[in-house]
Amino acid sequence: MSEVPLKRTRSATRASSGNGNDTTNISNGAKEEAAKSKRVKTRTLPSSDQAANPNNNIAKAAATAFEIPGSNIQAHRISVLGKECVTLGYGLTAHIAKEVVASIPCSAYLIATDSNIAHLHLDALVQAFIHALEVVGSKARVLSYVIPPGESIKTRETKAAAEDWMLHQKLTRDSCIVALGGGVIGDLFGFIAATFMRGIPVFQVPTTLLAMVDSSIGGKTAVDTPAGKNLIGAFHQPRHIFMDLAYLRTLPHREYVNGMAEVIKTAAIWDEDDFSLLENGAKEILGLSANDTASETSDDDLKLLIKVVLGSIQVKAHVVTIDEKETGLRGLLNYGHSVGHAIEAILSPDLLHGECIAIGMVREAEIARHLGYVNDAVIERIVRVLQAYGLPVSTQDKRVLQLAPGKHCSVDKLLDIMRVDKKNQGDKKRVVMLSGIGSTHEPKASFIADDVIRKILSTALEVEAAQKSSVPEEALIQASRSESSLDVDSKAAFNETSIVIIGMRGAGKSHMGIAAAKSLGRTFIDMDAYFDQKMGVPIAKFVASNSWEAFRKLEAEQLEEVLKEHPKGCVISCGGGIVETPVGRNALARWKGGNGHVLHLTRNIQAIIDYLGADKTRPALGEDPRSIWYRRKPFYKECSNAEFTILADGQEASWKLAERDFSKFVKSVLSTQGPHTVSADSSFFLSLTFADLHDYAKLLATVSEGSDALELRVDLLKEQTDEFIGAQIALIRRHSDLPIIFTVRTKSQGGRYPDGDLDGMFALLMLGLRHGCEFVDVEVLDSKTAEFNKLYKILLANKGRSHFIASYHDFSGTAIWDLSTSGTNLAAGSSAVLMRDKYIELHQFGDSVKLIGTAKSLVDNFGLYRFVNHTVPTMNLLPRKPLIAVNMAAAGQMSRVLNMYMTPVTHPELPIKAAPGQLSIKEIFQTRALLGLVSPKHFYLFGYPIASSMSPTIHNTGFERLGLPHKYSISENPNWSHVKAMLDDGLKHGTFGGASVTIPHKEEIVRHKLVNKLTEAATKIGAVNTIIVSSEGQKELIGDNTDWLGIRASILKRIGSVGGFDLVGGVIGAGGTSRAACFALQSLGVKDLRIWNRTLAKAEVIAQEFGGSAISKFESLFETAPSDGDRRPKLFLLVSCIPGATQNDLPLDAMFSKANECAPRHSVGVFVEMAYRPRKTTIIEHLGSVERTQISWSYVEGVEILIEQGLEQFVRWTGRIAPRKDIEDAVYTNY
Repeated sequence: MSEVPLKRTRSATRASSGNGNDTTNISNGAKEEAAKSKRVKTRTLPSSDQAANPNNNIAKAAATAFEIPGSNIQAHRISVLGKECVTLGYGLTAHIAKEVVASIPCSAYLIATDSNIAHLHLDALVQAFIHALEVVGSKARVLSYVIPPGESIKTRETKAAAEDWMLHQKLTRDSCIVALGGGVIGDLFGFIAATFMRGIPVFQVPTTLLAMVDSSIGGKTAVDTPAGKNLIGAFHQPRHIFMDLAYLRTLPHREYVNGMAEVIKTAAIWDEDDFSLLENGAKEILGLSANDTASETSDDDLKLLIKVVLGSIQVKAHVVTIDEKETGLRGLLNYGHSVGHAIEAILSPDLLHGECIAIGMVREAEIARHLGYVNDAVIERIVRVLQAYGLPVSTQDKRVLQLAPGKHCSVDKLLDIMRVDKKNQGDKKRVVMLSGIGSTHEPKASFIADDVIRKILSTALEVEAAQKSSVPEEALIQASRSESSLDVDSKAAFNETSIVIIGMRGAGKSHMGIAAAKSLGRTFIDMDAYFDQKMGVPIAKFVASNSWEAFRKLEAEQLEEVLKEHPKGCVISCGGGIVETPVGRNALARWKGGNGHVLHLTRNIQAIIDYLGADKTRPALGEDPRSIWYRRKPFYKECSNAEFTILADGQEASWKLAERDFSKFVKSVLSTQGPHTVSADSSFFLSLTFADLHDYAKLLATVSEGSDALELRVDLLKEQTDEFIGAQIALIRRHSDLPIIFTVRTKSQGGRYPDGDLDGMFALLMLGLRHGCEFVDVEVLDSKTAEFNKLYKILLANKGRSHFIASYHDFSGTAIWDLSTSGTNLAAGSSAVLMRDKYIELHQFGDSVKLIGTAKSLVDNFGLYRFVNHTVPTMNLLPRKPLIAVNMAAAGQMSRVLNMYMTPVTHPELPIKAAPGQLSIKEIFQTRALLGLVSPKHFYLFGYPIASSMSPTIHNTGFERLGLPHKYSISENPNWSHVKAMLDDGLKHGTFGGASVTIPHKEEIVRHKLVNKLTEAATKIGAVNTIIVSSEGQKELIGDNTDWLGIRASILKRIGSVGGFDLVGGVIGAGGTSRAACFALQSLGVKDLRIWNRTLAKAEVIAQEFGGSAISKFESLFETAPSDGDRRPKLFLLVSCIPGATQNDLPLDAMFSKANECAPRHSVGVFVEMAYRPRKTTIIEHLGSVERTQISWSYVEGVEILIEQGLEQFVRWTGRIAPRKDIEDAVYTNY
């Protein structure tokens, strides 16, 4: 067939005449006439030579419109490979059966589907086939075959099992397969049809939008293998493809949007008119998803959906016809897939195919822009349309962070994955380049150089990181008004909504609110002060002249006013009685209900009473504070969605710690990241079994060494009141940075909480959520009861960022892990519980699943091992969730050794074990080493001279305390070639675990490229102090720098937050450590950075690199005049990176005096010493005599920095949090 090319015009609609021999542009009137026809060909196939340049036409496969009896919606038949073998319509079930039976008389019709689709659509289709066969008088059999859902089932093993079943059913070559389902069903049973009896017919009935517009057309069939997806398969064209859009009404909304990504992709490369329809019709098209099943389906909306889907299908059909085996033109359909598939390889299964392709489309369009093929307007349109359909456009999209927390798409990893993409030719990467909306640079994918791809991906990831870590401009302005500055923590991804703090008078709302505002860089608003200013009279006088009722009314009105004027970027502290009136409670409820945060601040009531007795600035309460507290307590809970308990004894140091704790809590509450998680490779949680932590709080640092989380066993506490539990949580927060697992264990599950009190248990779990506990253990005992499900739904609605652990504990010893190795448990008889059933039950309730059995003999551990490594993976429950699976009792201790995710552990200093058979982390690692699960590694310190280094003490102490079989030793040599030889030998024999690096090798490592990669910090600093062995794939050496982290952490220990200060930074020296110091100070927000070195030229080099100033005279290091109108106190941060012996001749008096003279009152200084011998260097000694009238100085010893950076190294090498207290004790003892 030869056709005239169709011109790309926005003002005319293209169609072919009925005979298909001519193509013309038709007017709107002609278009309306054509729409009335019963059979209208809307697109025609061009010849091969025309198709070779899609940029000159928008040719699509021919489509024929026709009516289906009883339906108001026209159906369409589309041609593929010269045959009308695709039908698109709405409500096609009866039509499908009738057409299949009429087209191919068979002895058997096998309908294959998965269990998700089966309960929705299988029965209706089977009945339709039975009826169609009865009409024609056929006695053919109608069979069905159902498999579990999910990509993981698309294997050679599943294919073989299905074929064996078909043979057993005596299916022959005159049988056919009807593949009812998404892409997995189509791929798998299309491949079976291609090979069964050397090929039988297959009919594709896709039930997902993605399968309709993508995988079902083209005849590609395949199964996955351990080596990759779709590597074993065949081209086997289906006899017909039936696309019934009615199936989309039961498709989950996210899956619906997933398919829209492919529709958008096709329009972007082929037809600008279709792209415009997608831009303008997003609301109507999205309204047809399963999210909106209750509403009426508009015929107009259905026609719009059919139109855009039809356009996408016609393009796919046309391209497949021209290029069936994907040698050229068909490669255009991979737009967004080159980068998108690499992203999918990292983020799957958390992200869906279409979601990854959406991000890929943006990135590949940016590559086209970089090469000059498209302009910014094209990028903007693509981003807008993807966002309109709820698709992500970057890896830092909020939805991506929530769905795939902790996963990172580094540029190197993306490029590594792209190297093995089957779309490449040889070692060249092929990427589809747009030349505009609806057109491409070439009629095929283009060859793109690695350096171009790397540059665009690197730039994109840097921009995304900046967007993630930036505070909105509005908040920055408000922070300036509140005299706050920002540290790195406050630049994380936070909800911008203003926070409201409520609580009793004297609880510390203003104090904590100011601290939080400084930490976040927000404006603090005290509603009491706001009232005073607005009314022109103090509250006490207003109440005396009017009444409490009049004040309460105005108080509520003013809160509404402030929230309306400041919906973002503020911390708002309310008066204690705001909850006393319905109007006040309603104002708070509206804010909370609108996704705002209302925080209830609590404090011991006696401490409040003591404070109020000394406060004469507020009007008398008129009644006993305890009575007020008990009356308001339920109101505070009703009006708030978070709670924090203050631990403060009235001393300044205690309040400083409370400020730190509260700021951390608020940041956690406001974080936009997804649920908390820990490493799935090897992680532990410590079960705290204290009845009251007050007496044991100082032990937390010791007992939690090496753990990833702390479990608060609420059922073991001596009290279960809100106040007592809140104080226990606050104690953990005070003494540990580890996340908290909030657990209420019932008696039947081995705990002490009453079994029958479901309401009470869920009330306590809700308290854990209110206090921001990172993990909440949800016992699932009565999941089928209405009461459990009602309470769980309430809990789920308040989940926030908490990670739910759905748990079951078998203390009866009757649960069976695996029937084939059930051992002694099988004798329990009919009361036995199958862990497989429990896993399925728990899977729906938790972000992770916890199954605890009881071992009576060693063989019970074999059953558990088979359950974890065979049963669970073959169940294909999605999404895949982390599993904690261990056996209790001494016989089950082996299972604790083998469990890798969140293994429950104990510690010798705990009063009791939380469960029988619990081991310590040390015992687990020692056993793993004996079993060969942890290989001994050698770690080194490279440098010269280093004979007196404390690094071996740091790391060998850590290894010993945690039971790790590693050894750290000194490798002293001044030559970098020695370092290279040690690295090469260690990698060759597999014994090298990592290394510390000090002078003179920190910069030599970078200069001589002794490592394969550098971290971002090491790259920017230009020096390496830590060498890590990559755990992914091929063993590679990674150069990192932890010096800056040690500097930063030590400074923050002294000041808590840099908020509220005008920052000035100074660095003494210009070596590799000086670079780390500059990087650390800038990470804290220092913009005024000064560097002094004896050789000025070296200081100038570093100053230029870090945007600082080189200072020629040491005494002028901090010589400065305060900014006009800015009398904020200054924070002087001074880091010395020169040996202690070289400090004696420095003019220290002059330098410190000049800093003191020009600093505003209440300024603060922190001096950080990087040299750790002698312990008290000249500068530290001199600080004792420094004039402190304006600046209050504190200092950090070099040994502290050594420990801090060493602790960071330990984590990077082992994946474990180092035992800080033991290491500190060992270092200072041996110093």
